Amino acid sequence: GDMDSARKVFEQIISSAKAAGDVGAEAEAEAFDGDIAYQTGRMDEGKALTAHAFELSRRKGITPTVRVWNDIYYAANLEKNGFRTPDHTRLLQEAVKESHQYSLPERETAYATYQLAEDYEVLGRLDEAAQLIQQDIDIYNNEPYAVCDQSQMYEDLAYLDQSRMHIDEALPLFQKAYEGLKGCSGPEKKNTLMVQALMAGAMVRLGQAKAAVPILEDSLPAWRKISGSSPDMFNPMYYLACGYVETGRYVEAEATTKELMGIMVGKLSPTSRRFGVTHLVWAQALAGQHRYQDALVQAELADKLTQNGTTPYAQHGHVEAHQFLLDLQAKAAAH
Repeated sequence: GDMDSARKVFEQIISSAKAAGDVGAEAEAEAFDGDIAYQTGRMDEGKALTAHAFELSRRKGITPTVRVWNDIYYAANLEKNGFRTPDHTRLLQEAVKESHQYSLPERETAYATYQLAEDYEVLGRLDEAAQLIQQDIDIYNNEPYAVCDQSQMYEDLAYLDQSRMHIDEALPLFQKAYEGLKGCSGPEKKNTLMVQALMAGAMVRLGQAKAAVPILEDSLPAWRKISGSSPDMFNPMYYLACGYVETGRYVEAEATTKELMGIMVGKLSPTSRRFGVTHLVWAQALAGQHRYQDALVQAELADKLTQNGTTPYAQHGHVEAHQFLLDLQAKAAAH
């Protein structure tokens, strides 16, 4: 989790690789360095590094391993930040294909498979994602040292249940994943915190906001230390704002959504669904304070930016946003 030290080492490798004319080592180090830049909120730097590394990885003599890592870090980061294209999905598919074709180590193959599964989840290809996750579970079940990886797969199974709107089934899987990651990785590592945020979000959805809010509040210092101004802050801050709305803490919900919006602007695609759902909870916070005209502005943006959902969960989000807009229009007219 020491990203700053890791970056310094990768930068030394890049410099040495350039001096030695070792294009493969340069491409691999730039890919990892770029991924860290993305994780720590330096989005433009991450994009430039992974794009250059990807270009280097297309040259002759580059090993399959280096090509696979570059396909993943170039395409997956763009997809996760809302810049989705069929070409990016194709690169992730090629990474999986090459992993099998060249018999890369099972854990590298499993990582490529996992990244493709995550992309399929967002695209609404849930059955295909589930098949890939099961392939990874089969790999990790044969590896006694892969407890953290196994827990990560349970998180994804939970995410698939949530995407299908089976949130009551997702919660125990999130809890199982969280306990596993907390035990093998520690309570303040990024993967552990991410699962904890998703678990708390499911709790909010199931009417357990009073229990979820303290969990999310207590996690924020560790999140800020690890992710800073990265859009990875979305999950804890979004679910915390939702929890504040559910418990009537509207002023705190408004402040949280304002801060989150400031983090995301300029880093995510302007059409990212994350903006839409954040505008919705911001509108709910304003409406809770009876500021209906201000809330209407946010609700209209939420209605627009939550359209075209690819999963039942995302589609439900748009139904929720549209109905809230209609209710708000009626209240604004009455006032």
